Amino acid sequence: MKTKCLLWCVWIVAVLFVAVQPARCEKIEGIKNLRLICSSLSIVNGIEIYELTGGHKYTVQIKNTGRLYYEAKKKTLNDEQVQEVIDILNKYKVWEWNGFREYDSNARGGESFSFSLITLDNKTISASGYEKYPEHYEDVTQELLPILKGEDEEEVVPITIEEIKNLHYSTRSDAVNSGVYYELTCGDKCTVEIKLDGQPDEEAKTYLVSDEQVKKLIDLFNQYEIWRWDGFSGSNAGVRDGHTFYFIVDVQDGKAIGATGYKMYPKNYEKVVQEMLRILDESKGKEIEETIPVREINYLYYSSFGSTVNGGVLYKLICDDECTVSIKLAGETSEEAKTYPVSDEQVKELIDLFNKYEVWKWHRFDKCDLNANGDDFVFVLDVQDAKEINARGYNIYPENYEEVTQEMLRILDESREDNCISEED
Repeated sequence: MKTKCLLWCVWIVAVLFVAVQPARCEKIEGIKNLRLICSSLSIVNGIEIYELTGGHKYTVQIKNTGRLYYEAKKKTLNDEQVQEVIDILNKYKVWEWNGFREYDSNARGGESFSFSLITLDNKTISASGYEKYPEHYEDVTQELLPILKGEDEEEVVPITIEEIKNLHYSTRSDAVNSGVYYELTCGDKCTVEIKLDGQPDEEAKTYLVSDEQVKKLIDLFNQYEIWRWDGFSGSNAGVRDGHTFYFIVDVQDGKAIGATGYKMYPKNYEKVVQEMLRILDESKGKEIEETIPVREINYLYYSSFGSTVNGGVLYKLICDDECTVSIKLAGETSEEAKTYPVSDEQVKELIDLFNKYEVWKWHRFDKCDLNANGDDFVFVLDVQDAKEINARGYNIYPENYEEVTQEMLRILDESREDNCISEED
């Protein structure tokens, strides 16, 4: 009994061993499944996936991972087309690719591929690489893709860049504090905000970018046809050193070109990025501070709690059809807060005050001194065009803070002389 059991186990192991053996082909007679993933040759938008499945009929499913909401296309191959595919695979002996796994870790802006084939007799062939390819790879793909894609494949229209409305580029490597952030915005004038990884937002610098510099960027992007980057989304966890990047540029007619990657990059990535950052870095030295002259007030919030202002106050000014201010003192509940009307003249005084002391310079102020006693304050001002000025601090205050807040509270406290509007905060 033990002998029979042993023979039975040996037979099962032998069958499984044969079943999982990689292909040792001399000729491919038929295809059960063929899958090709690549970001090369005629691929424009991202990574193309081609999957050929056999049975009573052969169908090809084509998917582009770079296009959002892009549905995979399906088409049927006739017997002659299937035979053409088989002939190509045999012509270049693709079974010799089996086990190919080579990657160039020093390459940036390169191309990758993954190939797998299951034959009708269940033999498997698989290979993959990044900037490294098995023998005759280019010949196979150049002859194979036209058959799989077919003449009805959608043609991607090139985007010749004529203007840049917004450009965002950020990158970060595996090292700490080793990334950069660039945001180019073009309206009446073009500015670029530059921030280093680990740097607080309020320390980011904004510089003026000239028309000549923008023209250089446009020429650079057109020279390297970065419209081909659109939809690129690659990741290669097998590479030890590298970085993550995010790139998007909004151009004319509402068109956008976007790409992202982790240790994988679109073609000419390094050349484009090096020159792009060189152009943008030329703007350093032309630092500007955005000025926001106040023309109207939509919302004002000010609170101060500590030892110097009666223990604490909270003022909330809201302007809609009319302006009202809610005032709450320290120790009062929200239900006890009182709301008063604010006149147009008082709002005009506030606008003149904020412009006189250029409170837009307070924007992003965020500092504290824990070694001394003082007031904890929060200041938020929403003005025209949905622009916001905000600041906060503890025992450290922006320029002209005392002059502005004393006069601001004097103006708002005048509203107490009006009849109280009874409504909750």
